[in-house]
Amino acid sequence: MIEVIVVFAIIAILSVIGVASFVSYSRIQTIESAATEISSYLVIAKSRAISQVKPTAQIAQCDASSILDGYRVIICPTSSSDILCNAADTYVLGVRCSNVDYRLQSGVLPKNVTYNPSPTSTSFFFPVISSGVKGSGVISLSGYGYLKTITIDTVGGIQVQ
Repeated sequence: MIEVIVVFAIIAILSVIGVASFVSYSRIQTIESAATEISSYLVIAKSRAISQVKPTAQIAQCDASSILDGYRVIICPTSSSDILCNAADTYVLGVRCSNVDYRLQSGVLPKNVTYNPSPTSTSFFFPVISSGVKGSGVISLSGYGYLKTITIDTVGGIQVQ
C-alpha cells in the first residue's frame, strides 16, 4: 500500500512540473508569435514596395489611375490620431496611393502582451522603388516577464531579438 502512495506522489510531482513547464512555454510562444506577426507585416510592406505591386483587388481606389506611393506598417500602442489606428495595442498594414492611406489588414496583440516601452517610431513607411524605410526604430513587446525586440534600420533591415 505504501508503494502505491509513493508512486502516486511521484506522478503528482512530475505532473505539476510538466504543467508549469507547459505554461511557461506557452507564454514564451505568445510573445514570439506576436513579434513574428509584426515582423511579417514589415517584410510584406517592404517586399510589396520594392516590387511595386498595387493591391487593386483589395483597395478599389488604388487602381491604374492612382500612383502607388508605398506601404506602411503602423504600430498603435494607444488609441492614436492616425487614421488607420482604430484601437490600442494593434498594428496595421496599409498602402498609400496618391497620398491617401488605406488599410489592408490589421492585427491585435495577444492578451497580456503590450508595447513596452512605447515604440521609438510608430509608423514605418516603405516607399516604392527605393529600398529604405522612413521611420526606422525599435518595437519592444513585453508580457509574462519576457521581452521581445524588433529593430528596423534605415535601409529597411528587420531583426527580431
